[in-house]
This record gives sequence, structure tokens and C-alpha cells, in this order.
Amino acid sequence: MCFPFSYEGCDGNENNFETESLCYNGCRPADQFSCPANSESKGTCHRGPDADKQCPEGTTCTPGGMLDYCCNSTIAKEWEHEYNSKECENGGKIVEEKFWYGDDVLRGSHCDHNFAMLLKLFIFVSASYFVSSQDACRLPVERGHDRCAGVRPGIRYHFDQRLQMCFPFSFEGCGGNGNSFGDESSCYATCKPTDKFICPANSPITGRCNGGPSTDRQCPRGSKCFPGDRNTDYCCDHHVQKEWEAEFNSMICPNGGKIVEQKFWFGGDILREASCDHK
Repeated sequence: MCFPFSYEGCDGNENNFETESLCYNGCRPADQFSCPANSESKGTCHRGPDADKQCPEGTTCTPGGMLDYCCNSTIAKEWEHEYNSKECENGGKIVEEKFWYGDDVLRGSHCDHNFAMLLKLFIFVSASYFVSSQDACRLPVERGHDRCAGVRPGIRYHFDQRLQMCFPFSFEGCGGNGNSFGDESSCYATCKPTDKFICPANSPITGRCNGGPSTDRQCPRGSKCFPGDRNTDYCCDHHVQKEWEAEFNSMICPNGGKIVEQKFWFGGDILREASCDHK
């Protein structure tokens, strides 16, 4: 979950968002859901007047990201009571919030981060998803195994911590680790913030530039303008960029590795690329 904290005004790190919605968009996929206190879901349901009747006895229909889920009623009530409690340790400040959830306006209150929030059921697992997802991006590639029934091997993507990029690899079908994603966009969404830019091969940025016919003239000698994120372009070492592009778009893979061709949107353009799988 995302929680408020008192920001002093300067420095800090990237785990710092101006609004709750930006925090969730940056750190948690829209379809990631768990019942209160990380308890087990007993099925799905649809919000409405008779939503709880769709759930097994002892559970209640709880709004999720994409679907609604049947969660333990006792745990849900206790968690909701503690989450909306007005008690903060050591006189901590209450942070009042109003936000949209679908067509509804919800209100909530939290203690700021300087003081522990009194959540006996949830506070110990509140950061576990975010920590585990970022740790997974640092794991080495594991191709898994084929000792399972009904699962076909295929191409998945892993995040290279050194190059800060996602690359395809040949997945055997079962096993592996958390650094394994079904597509390139899921890999980047989990492992690399959208506002983080690096030059090819993780070489240092030499300056900034603006898109246009004379963009390279805005960069230092030996650098070229390279498209970045959020409408900001950067100057990168020209020689490193050329060598990186030649290798990245090479149609020759060592040891008979498979060529993975991709087509994706970049602004108004359709780009194509090819890369070798990890094999």
C-alpha cells in the first residue's frame, strides 16, 4: 500500500510521490490485489446490492483492482476499523484524504510516516509486495525446466540490472524465478520507473537537448541527441550509441540463439527491432 509521510522539501529518493494515485500507478499494477492483511481470497464477485450473497459464508465482497473479491469478513472488519482509527502514536499527525474509486468518492485517514500506524493485522506485510518485486529485478536469469505437464516453453523477458534494460530469454515452461515477465512492457513497468533514462550501454548522460532538425548541435562534441522519457531528450556518447545499436539490431545470435522481433509504438511512429534471446 501507499502511505503518506512528512517530506522536508529536498533530496530523498525515488520512492516519493506527490499523490496517492501516482504512487500506486508507479509501484503497483492495477490488477494486483490482496484481501486485507494479505488473507486468502475465496472467489470473485460483482459490486452491487447483493454482492455479499455471491460470496461463501463468512466472507464479504471487497473492491479490487480489476475484479472484486470475496474476503474473510472478520479480518476485513477489523482491518477497516484499525485503518480508519484516529489513534497515532506519540501524537502523530492525522492525514485526511478524499479520492475517487470508480464512480465513488471515498474518504480515509492515516498517520503520517513519522509515527507508527496502529495496524496490527497489516503493517507487517504492507511493504512486502513492493520489496519483493524490486528484489526480483536483481535476480539472475533462470530458464526454468520442462518437467511439468501441460505447459509449453516460450519467450519471456528479464531485467538486466547492469544495463537497466529488459531482454528476452528462452523459458522452458516451469519454475524459474521472479525476474521473468510475459512481455517487455510488464518487465519495464515492474523494474524501471517511467521517468528514469539511461544512455545506451549505461554510459553517462552528457547533456540535454530538444527534439528537432538541429538537435545534435545542442549536444557536446562526440555526443548525439537521444529520445528520452516524458518529452525530454538527452545527449549520449555517439560512438557508444552506434556500437550499441549495431549489436542490439544484429541478426546474428551466438550458439544458435533465437531472434526475437518486436514492433512497438513510440509517439506517432511504429518502430521495429530484433534481439537475441538469452540462450
